[in-house]
Amino acid sequence: MAKLIDIANAINERIPFDLKEDFDNVGLLVGDENAEITRVLFALDITDSIINEAKEMGCELIVSHHPVIRKDTQINAVKNDFSPEGRVFRLIKNGIAAICLHTNLDSVQGGVNDILATACGLSDVHPIICKNGEPKIGLGRIGELEKPLSLQMFARDVKENLHGTYVLIHDAGLPVKKVAVMGGSLPTMIYEAKAAGCDTFVTGEMKHNFHVEAADLKINLVIAGHHFTEDPSLVLPMSVIKEKFPGIELIKSTLLDNVITTI
Repeated sequence: MAKLIDIANAINERIPFDLKEDFDNVGLLVGDENAEITRVLFALDITDSIINEAKEMGCELIVSHHPVIRKDTQINAVKNDFSPEGRVFRLIKNGIAAICLHTNLDSVQGGVNDILATACGLSDVHPIICKNGEPKIGLGRIGELEKPLSLQMFARDVKENLHGTYVLIHDAGLPVKKVAVMGGSLPTMIYEAKAAGCDTFVTGEMKHNFHVEAADLKINLVIAGHHFTEDPSLVLPMSVIKEKFPGIELIKSTLLDNVITTI
């Protein structure tokens, strides 16, 4: 058991909230700082199904990657409806707090992009864009394979390592050796990847126009799914709480693992 504010502070020490991008909203977003926490549910998103799961399992806290309240959200009312504010209502009604980690978990060492780089088999890894002058902190990662692979073989390995249900590719006709990764979706990073001499860019999702850009840039694409490129990173906040508060029960949700699949 621990107070909610103590859990938030412990997470902030390892995954600093101020590493977030300016547009983002992270940290303790819902809850009573003095509430006692005995059980925590971890999920990529806070949806109604996740809130119900937390309620059924007796979890007083959800730790998620995507914020339940966006920074650009103008909240004029909090009602029990189907809006994002409605989820805030249901969290409060059920006594469930929310700590959300987003772009700070993307940038921190050992977070989203380091885990994605490991899943891609990369070594000599460094950020695409460093943050705060730190050589190992920032958005995206660039690294190299031990030996070149065909795009098809590389993409299959990425899918398997991420336990994904699908993968999309654009084949620029290049072997895969120097790779840039960006979990989730930041498609403009493809330009930094190309400028850095990468032959392949791995990410979660991209709009059509960036697929077209990849063809013009002559760079391979591996689109491995927003969920699958980010969900593994929840092991980091889980490890923080496990180390600091060993008496708290930790539960990893799998409800959204197959929200997108193939037929």
